This record gives sequence, C-alpha cells and structure tokens, in this order.
Amino acid sequence: MSETVVLNVTETWRKAYPGAHVGTLTMHSVLIEGPCPALNTRRAELEASLRSRFQGQGREAIRALLYGPDQRTMLRPETQHVLFAVYAPVGIEAAAVEAHLAALRDCVSRVAPNAQVGSLNVYA
Repeated sequence: MSETVVLNVTETWRKAYPGAHVGTLTMHSVLIEGPCPALNTRRAELEASLRSRFQGQGREAIRALLYGPDQRTMLRPETQHVLFAVYAPVGIEAAAVEAHLAALRDCVSRVAPNAQVGSLNVYA
C-alpha cells in the first residue's frame, strides 16, 4: 500500500526465518472521539468467542489478545499515532498478514473516523 519503510528486513532475517512474514501498519491522526457502541458490541462478541476458544488459558492471555499486553499499548483518547506489527511464521501467507492488518485498520477507523493510514506493508 505504501512505500514508507517502517521495517528493514535483512537477508540475515530471511535466512533465519525462511518463508516467514512480518507486517506493519502505521496510522496518524488517531483521535478517539468518545465511546463507540459498535466497537463495544464487537468487543463483547470477540471476548465470548475467545473465551470459548481459549478456555483454561487464563484471563490475562485473553486480555492481551483484546487490549494489548499492557496499559501502555492500548488505544486511548490521547493516542494520536499507532504502529501495529504482526509476525507470521512459515505457513501463514502474506495475504493473511495483510488481511489482519486491514482488519486492525478498520477497527481503529471505527473509533477514530479521521485516522489516516501512513503505511500498510508486508515483508518476507
């Protein structure tokens, strides 16, 4: 999507992880304008699905999937710029990484309609 270089994948990395992919999404002007009922509904649906899929793995694992690993990494009203990075091992195609990043972009756009994509790239 973009020519902006966010990550430099080296030949050393390619040799160490042949067939793996990494993707990045950057966004700016991410100004959350207040509660988003549609996002809250989707979050509740996702929580129920994850609880069902990951029973027995503990609340913290599920929270990390939904909200990021800690309070510093979640979107908040003061958030203006975001960077998402996705690592995919061998067997997960570049198209799946790109689709995941596009879904993240769409989620951010729901709560911050004026957010702009800086870059969305998948590297191999």
